[in-house]
Amino acid sequence: MRHSYKSGGRGPVKPRVNRRIRAPEIRVISDDGEQLGIMTPHEALAMAEERGLDLVEVAPTAKPPVCRVMDYGKYLYQQSKKAQEAKRHQRTIQVKEVKFRPKIDDHDFEFKKNHVIRFLKGENKKIEDEMMALLEEEEKIRATLSTVEAETQQFLDERRSEIEHHRARNEELSRQLTKAQDNYRSCFSRLPDTMQEQYRKIKGVRGTAVCVVTDETCPGCSSILTPQFLNELKKRTDVLLCDNCGRMLVFVAADDGTQAV
Repeated sequence: MRHSYKSGGRGPVKPRVNRRIRAPEIRVISDDGEQLGIMTPHEALAMAEERGLDLVEVAPTAKPPVCRVMDYGKYLYQQSKKAQEAKRHQRTIQVKEVKFRPKIDDHDFEFKKNHVIRFLKGENKKIEDEMMALLEEEEKIRATLSTVEAETQQFLDERRSEIEHHRARNEELSRQLTKAQDNYRSCFSRLPDTMQEQYRKIKGVRGTAVCVVTDETCPGCSSILTPQFLNELKKRTDVLLCDNCGRMLVFVAADDGTQAV
């Protein structure tokens, strides 16, 4: 491909293309970004012409200069599209001027004055439109913020109710534990001194447990104790082993139920 090249003049300087590249050696990059190494412009141009593309000098100040194999016409089109897009988003400021001379005629004065008033009204309309757009955006942001705050408060209320539930449950368990400990101390205090001493020795052994029997069931396994076993347990001053679960049992006459020790 051949393209006309004009140096100088007004506007940005265009890059050297094809046979206008003058460096003795150049670093070549293919159209897909691959580094092809250092070669002479003649070799690089032959490679570009085989692919139907151009050789464009993209970094003339580098040592050696960097050239890229590309479609130069497509490159110029893309650059112009980018420039148009940037210009479209560029905000221009228009300055309008109205001159009033000392010896101006009354008709000309009224005409220019009305022109200024129309211009100011138009500018005020633009400012009002921008302000309305900003207010609408602010209302949307406020609505979104209110929704987020409501969801956050709902989440905190749910977590707070769960925390209160667990706290009440812990307090109830603490009361039950205190009551069980009080019942245990009450039952233990009614044991003979010899049995209390014996229990203190047994309690120090790991894996052992003593249950206080107050009715016809074993507190450990809830099995029904035989009358012979109960009579023997009532007569003894030490412990007996349950035939079913193997727990050590003592008998205490009480009306407040069975307490496991």
